[in-house]
Amino acid sequence: MKNTIIRTLVVAVLFSTLSCGNKKEKENIEVIEVNTGEKEEKTTKEEVNYDEVALNVSFSDTRYNDMYKEYIRIKNALVQADAAEAKKGGENIGTAFANIGVDHELMQVAAEIAGSDDLKTQRKAFSDLSNAITELVSKAHIASGKIYKQYCPMAFDFKGAYWLSTEKQIRNPYFGDQMLECGEVKQEIQ
Repeated sequence: MKNTIIRTLVVAVLFSTLSCGNKKEKENIEVIEVNTGEKEEKTTKEEVNYDEVALNVSFSDTRYNDMYKEYIRIKNALVQADAAEAKKGGENIGTAFANIGVDHELMQVAAEIAGSDDLKTQRKAFSDLSNAITELVSKAHIASGKIYKQYCPMAFDFKGAYWLSTEKQIRNPYFGDQMLECGEVKQEIQ
């Protein structure tokens, strides 16, 4: 039984390492002791204060700042596998969309995130949201900072999906801590 578990873990680690390319960044690993005296590895979750999201980017039209802040809140919540916080971000981004005057279809995507407690549903809607937000921020005037368009080729059964980030470092919202650093920067938007 122990050998089967160890083999499964080794295969999973090799698969995630090989699938995501050459990632040179190290993950935080916490080694804990279990009753049998054997060691088990476990990744630690990053602490996130969702109300103090650092944007590192600002738009000439300040309404876009609110929208993008809520988008990043949703992304960070999905990275942390926090469905309740993603739901809250979906509600807030709906308000930001209303202030900007976006189309009904985009409002429905926000409502889909806000109306679900299921991470899989939220992540699928987030993919649609990311595509729409990318189009919006590409047309908006960025006063300062950069936005990084990132891509995970493995998302949604290898169909792939994009997302935006204020940081170059990959934090994958589609897999969370299962494959936290899987992805690459495809474009810098300024």
